[in-house]
Amino acid sequence: MSSLPMTEVHPNISVCGEKEARELLFSSSSTKNENNTNRFSRILAIGFPSAPFTDEEIALLATTFSFIVVRFVLTPPSLSLSHIYYIVTIVKSNVTVYPIVLEDAVDADLLSILHETTSFFSSKREENEKILVFCNAGVSRSVAVVLAHIVWKKMKERNDFGGDDIDGAVFVERALRDVREKYPPASPNEGFLEQLELWVNMGCRLVATDETYKLFKHSQLERIRRERGCVDRGAVEEDPEKEMKNNNGAMTGSISQYYSCRKCRRILATSKNVLEHESGTGIDAFSWRQRRRGNDGGATKTSSSSCSSIFVSPITWMMLDQTEENEPVIFQENSGKIHCPKCRSKIGAFAWSGERCNCGAFVAPSFHIQKAKLDAFTVRGANGK
Repeated sequence: MSSLPMTEVHPNISVCGEKEARELLFSSSSTKNENNTNRFSRILAIGFPSAPFTDEEIALLATTFSFIVVRFVLTPPSLSLSHIYYIVTIVKSNVTVYPIVLEDAVDADLLSILHETTSFFSSKREENEKILVFCNAGVSRSVAVVLAHIVWKKMKERNDFGGDDIDGAVFVERALRDVREKYPPASPNEGFLEQLELWVNMGCRLVATDETYKLFKHSQLERIRRERGCVDRGAVEEDPEKEMKNNNGAMTGSISQYYSCRKCRRILATSKNVLEHESGTGIDAFSWRQRRRGNDGGATKTSSSSCSSIFVSPITWMMLDQTEENEPVIFQENSGKIHCPKCRSKIGAFAWSGERCNCGAFVAPSFHIQKAKLDAFTVRGANGK
């Protein structure tokens, strides 16, 4: 791809490719040019499989390059009598570099970094601080995180001044159109745009109980296991019984139902863990993309209440079943049984390659618990969906 010039795509936020960023920040001609080196006080660097800057390069940027902040403060009337109208404060500050690891792939998890990136943009020390955002080519990942900031600001303004609900696709499309007017090469991959739409539909925040977001996070598990060969404990949901104990036996307001083992009454899951789906044929009935688009993928409009099992995201108590090497079975095996952590009764099964529900929907990866092994209880006064 030909070299793309650095472009200001939003007030005080510029985008470019890694080659251009390095020339700007590290070449001898640029380091002698104060107009370039002092231009940016914050740098968001995106790379894969590692961040584009080494620790040594980040340290060099933080210590070598600095920018000057000049503050003008109107003086009180008493000083104005002495013809002193402003007090000028000059502060020298170092450049802040924020490295991010993110692959430019349609199924890469953009959503998981958006809270950090929007915080990075919004926590500027001065109103006119300039930020540089770059990735390898400067057209997909860097533009995606800038778009997230733009729609976050627009959403915040709508919430502050009131406004009708808006479809995420429309919101993102408008923001991208504005960016392309200044930077025509801007082209986030389709997966990033879909995730941005979902993010807007959640109010530019991550809502753990949102059904589409739950399906998205679940779809990430198989990808993580396929690429890394394992799943981090942090990707597994907390034990709902332990969460109840931490809340003095109370369910949180977002939970509308909980499920316990029919044999020993041990709480196994709540509505927060359950992955709802439409009865239908194939994997589309369980696709977060189809749910986001409001497309049932050929599924019939009936609820999953007729299904013989509930499908859940993996929960920490499932890790109690261990292999001979003391590793969780659900991580090491491609398929297997799920047992109650208290009475050890067989209550379900898992399959990373997926399973077909009796309603026809194909769930992948699949962690199901048979309803015949469960008692379901409705939480009174719940404000969940």
